[in-house]
Amino acid sequence: MSRLGLTSAPHLVFAVIASTTGVVLVFLTPPLQVADEHCHLIRTASFLKGEILPVRGPAGEYGLKVPARLLQDGNRLFGQTAFHPELRYDRSLIASVRAQPVQDGEDVLTRSCPNVSLYSPVAYAPQLVGVGVARLWGASTPVMIWAGRLANLCFFVLTTTLALTLLSAGGDVLLVLALMPMTLFQAASLSADAVLNALSFLFVAYTVRLLRCESLRPGQLARLILIGAAVGLIKTTYSPLTLVALTLVPAALRAWRQERRQWPFALTILVPACSLAVAWLWSTAAAPCFDPREWRPAIDVARQWEWIRAHPAAILRRFIATLAHLPDHSAEFIGVLGWLDTPIPKLWWAIYGLLLVVTALGWVRGRPIVDATPPIALGARCLFLTAAFMSLMVGYLATLLYWENVGDLGPIAFQGRYLIPVALPVFLSLDLPPRLRRRAFVPRVVLIGCIVVSQLVLLWTVWARY
Repeated sequence: MSRLGLTSAPHLVFAVIASTTGVVLVFLTPPLQVADEHCHLIRTASFLKGEILPVRGPAGEYGLKVPARLLQDGNRLFGQTAFHPELRYDRSLIASVRAQPVQDGEDVLTRSCPNVSLYSPVAYAPQLVGVGVARLWGASTPVMIWAGRLANLCFFVLTTTLALTLLSAGGDVLLVLALMPMTLFQAASLSADAVLNALSFLFVAYTVRLLRCESLRPGQLARLILIGAAVGLIKTTYSPLTLVALTLVPAALRAWRQERRQWPFALTILVPACSLAVAWLWSTAAAPCFDPREWRPAIDVARQWEWIRAHPAAILRRFIATLAHLPDHSAEFIGVLGWLDTPIPKLWWAIYGLLLVVTALGWVRGRPIVDATPPIALGARCLFLTAAFMSLMVGYLATLLYWENVGDLGPIAFQGRYLIPVALPVFLSLDLPPRLRRRAFVPRVVLIGCIVVSQLVLLWTVWARY
C-alpha cells in the first residue's frame, strides 16, 4: 500500500464504507419502506415457488401466487408512512409480525404488482438466496426481508468492488457513484435495481479494461457476453447500454487484418447482439402476462403507439418539458429515499453533485496510476454517450407506452434513480486529458472525507424519517 494508504485503493474504500453503511441501512430502514419493495418481495416469493412467469387465475387473469401469510404480513408492515413524510413508522408492527413465521400453506393469487411481472429471475438471484435460506429456517416475514436485503447488499458490494479493481483511471467517479445515497439505499433493499446497477458498473468497467488490453482473448469476450446478457434480462430497456462493447471493434479489426483472427470481431458484435436478443425473447415471453390497465385503466398501448406516430412534434415537446425538470431528476438521482418522499438535505445534494462533476473531470489530486493510463479515445467516448442516450430513449418510450394515458401532454413520468445504470459511461466520457488533469485542485483526502460525511447524512436522513 502506498503512503496514501487506504485512500489510494478505491475498491478497498468502497468495500469498507459500503459494507458498513449498507448493513446499518438494512436494519435501520423499516421493512417495505423502499420504493416498490413490497412488489420485489412478492416477486421473489413467487420465484421461490418455481413460477418463472405469472400464473393465470380462475377468471383468466394473470397474477403472482404467494403464501397468504406473507401477503398479510406485507400489508401490515407497509404501514401508513409511505408518501406521508410527516408520519413516523410504527416499529411495533415489526415485533408483532416477527412472532409468526411464514409456513407453507394456503397460497393466494395477487395482482397488486403487475410491474414486476416483466422481471426475470436474474434480477432476483441474490434475494432468492437470502429469502430462500430464511424461509427454509422457518423465519418470519421481517427476517426474510432482512435476509434478502443482506444478500442483495453482498452481491452489490462484491460486484462493484470487482468493477473498481478493473477500472484504474475512472475508479474515483465509480467510487462516488456507487456510494451515492440513492445507489446505496437501493443496494440495502430488495430492489432489483441494486443488481442492475452492480452489473451495469461491472459491464462498463470490464469493457474499459479490455479497451486497454493489447489483445483480446475468447474468455474475456465470453465473460462480457454473459454480463451483457444478464443486464438485458434484468431490465430489457437497458440492453442498449451494452452497445459500449462496440468500442472494442477497432482492436478486433486489427486482429483480423494483422493476425488473420476473425473470432474477436465476431464475439465483439455478439456482446450487444446477445443482450438485445435475450431482452427481446424475455419481453416476448412475459408480455402476455402483463397488462398495464390493471393499475391505470386509461392506458392503451396500441392506441398510444398510434398517437406517438401521428404526433412526433408533441412527443418532442414532451421530451423538452421533461428536460425542464432536470433539477428534480438530479435530486432523485442523488438521493430521494423511502418511497421517493424523503430527500437528503438540499445543500448536501448540491455538494454531492459537484463532487460527481469534479471526479468525472479528473480534478482529484493523487489519483492512482493516472499518468500511466491512456485516456479513452474520442470515438469511444462518443459511443459511450450514444449507448447511454439510447438506453434512456428506450426507457422514455417504455414509460410513454406503459405508464402514460393516451395523448397526455405533460412531462414524462421518468424518475432520476433510473439514470444510475447509464451514469458511469457518461461520466467516463467527461474525463479530461492528462495535461489538464495535472491542474487537479481537490485533495484525495477531501474526496474521501466528503464521501464519509455523505454516509452520515444518508443514515441521519433515514433515522430522522422513520
